[in-house]
Amino acid sequence: MTTMNTLICKIFIVFLCLFEHGAGKKICDADHKFLCRKQTECSSCIRAHACCNWCYDPTFKGAKCDLADSLTRECNVFYIEFNKNETQMQNFNAEDSNDDSDAQITPRKINVFLRKEEPVNISFTYQAARNYPLELYYLADLSYSMRHHIETLKSLGDELSKNLQRLTTNYKLAFGSFLDKPGMPFTQTDEQHLKNPCRWDGAECNPSYLFKHILNFTHSSDRFFKAVNKSKISANADDPDGALEAIFHILVCGEKFGWTQESRKLVILSTDSFLHVAGDGILVGATLRNNGTCLINYNGEHTAPLQYDYPSIDEIRYWLREKKVNLIVAAPREKSGYYLNLANSILEKEMYVGELERDSSNILDLVSDGFKRFIRQVEFSANTSDIPNLSVRFFADCNGIGIFEELNECKNINEYDPINFKAELNLTEWEDSDSETLIIREKNINEEIFVRIETVGRCKCTNLKNIKTCIHGINDCDQCKCDGGWKGEYCEEECTGNTIGCIANTSDYYCSGRGECQCGKCECERTYSGEFCQYKCPVDDNGKICAGHGTCTDGNCVCFSDYSGHNCNCSTSLESCKFGTDVLCNNKGTCSCNECQCDDNFFGAYCEKLKGENQVDENLLCKNFDSIVKDNQENIDDTSTSTADNITTYLKYVSQNYICSQECTIVSFEGNDRCKLRYCYEKTDFGGIQLLVTPKYCSKTAQAYGINLAIGLFTAIVGVGILFIFIKKWQISKLDQAEFKKFQASKASETIESNPLYKSPLTSYRNPLKR
Repeated sequence: MTTMNTLICKIFIVFLCLFEHGAGKKICDADHKFLCRKQTECSSCIRAHACCNWCYDPTFKGAKCDLADSLTRECNVFYIEFNKNETQMQNFNAEDSNDDSDAQITPRKINVFLRKEEPVNISFTYQAARNYPLELYYLADLSYSMRHHIETLKSLGDELSKNLQRLTTNYKLAFGSFLDKPGMPFTQTDEQHLKNPCRWDGAECNPSYLFKHILNFTHSSDRFFKAVNKSKISANADDPDGALEAIFHILVCGEKFGWTQESRKLVILSTDSFLHVAGDGILVGATLRNNGTCLINYNGEHTAPLQYDYPSIDEIRYWLREKKVNLIVAAPREKSGYYLNLANSILEKEMYVGELERDSSNILDLVSDGFKRFIRQVEFSANTSDIPNLSVRFFADCNGIGIFEELNECKNINEYDPINFKAELNLTEWEDSDSETLIIREKNINEEIFVRIETVGRCKCTNLKNIKTCIHGINDCDQCKCDGGWKGEYCEEECTGNTIGCIANTSDYYCSGRGECQCGKCECERTYSGEFCQYKCPVDDNGKICAGHGTCTDGNCVCFSDYSGHNCNCSTSLESCKFGTDVLCNNKGTCSCNECQCDDNFFGAYCEKLKGENQVDENLLCKNFDSIVKDNQENIDDTSTSTADNITTYLKYVSQNYICSQECTIVSFEGNDRCKLRYCYEKTDFGGIQLLVTPKYCSKTAQAYGINLAIGLFTAIVGVGILFIFIKKWQISKLDQAEFKKFQASKASETIESNPLYKSPLTSYRNPLKR
């Protein structure tokens, strides 16, 4: 029965290969057949090209490596090692997905077949689930200066529960408090202060402590508030407190406190103090470094507060990421700047800071704002340390419009919208293992994608009954592939200077001077091929043989699917020559190597631009989109869409300084203003078109400027004339006043006799006789 099932599977694979060929895939031709038949081992056959398949029937006397249709006619299909004709991806759900309806990442398992230098894109989606489990640890600063805050927290009662219900119906709460290390100079250590650190204010409070875990995670809000109500304040000597030590133990003691795997985890820190950091502990004699040991006993008390130093900010960052916990800090205005500096530098992705009112009345708002901040960001990473030959690049469609940018994170997304990601997997060198598992992780939640990677290049030959034991080599489909320096059917014979077969009749050098002779066989340098390394393989500008898109044999490239050309650098795809429709190069050019070669007077990525007179070019595509932009310019946003000619068009605002190579400008006149509306056009990954619109810019027209200039000149001339008249009138007035003053002065100094018209009535006679 098993044999029959295997036979059916083999036949199905052949049918699938033929179906894929009929679906437009590159057909295996004579060049591929020649390449395949040169291979003498199963692994080299499978690796040579996707067209090559291997027959391991011991009775078969023909070419063991050949095209599928040739082998199926001559070799028993039961003994054919079929190649993966195309790299395939298989998605299937996680085993526990049936009872995991709140999964936020799909799919959770992916099966990928990789060939060397043939990248494969895998797709997955993140969508924050409503009512996803939330575990919130409330860490309170119970120093004397925070006494009003703890009283406010005690009074919240049902308000906290109602607030959390709006975020998720599935939540758990835990509670703990902190102060500082109970030793000088951080805490007064005389007997009276140890008993009552608040005696200086005439108050009574609990003895000081470093960290106290009070309540494990619970669904019961009543238990949480009972724990809060039982809490009493204390005091310490200096301003910085031991919050980092408390956060550290909340993270490393997670299982003891009740953290679960599948949940969103938050720590709320309410404090009005700065932080003691690594190195400060030496002042109290605490010099040991904690590498992740939980020092909290079953009573919730720190067992060695005066032995271990405070953790560093970087350690807290590591553990926040390791445990997938986010930190919300509620601090008053005078201290919030300190925490904002941390959030904007070291803890940029792990911490949210909110300003706490003096009466702590907004603490619930800060919890809600912090939760939404973290739920609106997503970040993926992949650890390839176990697969060093695998490179991973992430692409994200953060706006949900089908355009993927090379990003591994999205910020400020809509809270519950799906976000699509892609990961490009590229095998740079062949892997020896049959399969490896790559784990893709999200930063904030404990959900992972398991990618099982199977390398196309190893032969399994599962129907072999008697498998040879290769003494100094490996069994490659019932053929021994010997280690260097060994030969023979079982790799049992050591090579002793055998150089026969490494030198051509026309050469004086072993392997043409381009390789090493191993057991009478040439091992060529990377860019050479042939029996005697006599052929030079085509290499592109990046040093890749056949541009990384083909296999070199006898100095010639045999290209992979979708590539052609002497060095396989020419893509046979036509997608980059299309824009919105199936028309190639706007019917103004031809598509060559997936690029448009434009006719005379046309240029642009799609030959959409026409060279005009006086260096004024015309963009023919702009006519298709101008009306769409004008009709929607008042309500453009990320989701605005319009459909024309069966093309879905997405509109989005961008800044005035946005630069692109493909743009249009709409000119309009509004009154005396000349307005420009500039937009760029781009293709989306699913065939739509995105229009990126910049804000409208308006300026006065030349006519308006002429009218304004004439009015200005007229006003200026009239104004100058009036000003001249006023000046002349002022001058005349000043002269009149001066003459009048002169007249007044002369009048005051004159007598009646000085008047030339005056004639005196008196006559004077002189006696002539008087001597």
